[in-house]
Amino acid sequence: MKRFFVLMIFSVLMIHAWSVSAQSMITIDPDGYFDEANISNAFPGVTLSANGGDSTSSNVYSKEVWCSFEQGFGFESSSGITSRFDQSSVNLRVDFVNPADYVEVDTIAATIPGPTSLGFAMRPMLQQGGITLTAYDSSGSVVDQDTASYGLTTLSVSTQGDEIAEIAYVILSHNGNAGDCYGIMAIRYHMKNVVSICERDTTIYGMARIDEQLVGYGQPGRDEIRQADNSLLPMLHDVDGNGYDTYLIIDIQTYENETWYGLFLGGCEPVYVPAEKVTRLD
Repeated sequence: MKRFFVLMIFSVLMIHAWSVSAQSMITIDPDGYFDEANISNAFPGVTLSANGGDSTSSNVYSKEVWCSFEQGFGFESSSGITSRFDQSSVNLRVDFVNPADYVEVDTIAATIPGPTSLGFAMRPMLQQGGITLTAYDSSGSVVDQDTASYGLTTLSVSTQGDEIAEIAYVILSHNGNAGDCYGIMAIRYHMKNVVSICERDTTIYGMARIDEQLVGYGQPGRDEIRQADNSLLPMLHDVDGNGYDTYLIIDIQTYENETWYGLFLGGCEPVYVPAEKVTRLD
């Protein structure tokens, strides 16, 4: 028996249903791994690699940062696995399977008290230069960059607000020596074209342009959506009189060899229409 759905669409629902928030951020943190574990491919959606300097491989490891009692990112040098990327001019690279539009990195770098030739005292400050986070697109062009002095700091790069630019990978590099205590502690990123709808991360696949009156479905190919008065949900309202409507595509499915687009109309669930009856706008 065919089921029918009642859909009530209010503008206030759109405000609450769709938002970009901190909940959409994905965190890459070595704390959940034992010391010297290879984490190069431990996090879905990203590949970590160490490049340059005296690195003996491209692998990245979970490595305890000496003065923090936390796991940071490490690499393998000729003398073993270390978290001191700065001392040997090794860069940390993060490649994203799906493009990002925001990336931030937490680091710590400081000179601490310790023994000197004159006894126990503050050692000379070794901090020089700075630390730089650079974002690149898929062609290797720089899209954003952030540089900070050493210390406890968070660097960030972003393309948010630019519909064209995207981050394919980032590189964390150094200029000078960071001091006695140094570590790259955590990385957080937001995938491009991902929004939070009803507290769920949802990918935006572009927009669909509707030029003719269509019926909206609760599932691909079945379950026509009905309004409160039991009439079918019309998918062409043309409020501005331009002859068409556009909607965000938040799902793509295939039903009986036919492609269906799930459109965002303000509720928590997509409304489906046949892909062949609309024009997809990227």
